[in-house]
Amino acid sequence: MPNLARTLFDPVGKTAQIDHWVNQAYTTSYILSAGQVTLTARPNDTLVSREDFEYSLLQIRKWIAMIRQEGFTPAKVPVTLSVEIKKNSETVYSAEFSTGGLKISEISWNGSVLTFEGRPERVITFSAFERWFKFLERVLEDIS
Repeated sequence: MPNLARTLFDPVGKTAQIDHWVNQAYTTSYILSAGQVTLTARPNDTLVSREDFEYSLLQIRKWIAMIRQEGFTPAKVPVTLSVEIKKNSETVYSAEFSTGGLKISEISWNGSVLTFEGRPERVITFSAFERWFKFLERVLEDIS
């Protein structure tokens, strides 16, 4: 079964949510409220194919565009972040994204599957979320 995403928008409350499933299992949600995005906890590592990752990024891109179109977010604010990417060979790759001293993502690629390390719930600004999304796009570019 393909990767699935469900999106919810509340124009009155100016909130938005996107939920993700991989292989029929719920993995995580991103919830926008008051200019902050909550990334729900991902208690276990999640294994994702490159194709499912690409599909997820497409859904997140659409979600961000709708949020911007509806004017749900404040102006962009400066974001402090740290990105670390290691390539050991054509098939071994790892990447980490942190903002405000919090690790948001640690991802590894073994040539056939991406592993998203489990994480506790995180709350970041929408600007940081957009930067994190750009980081994920770079990961996809690097492994393609």
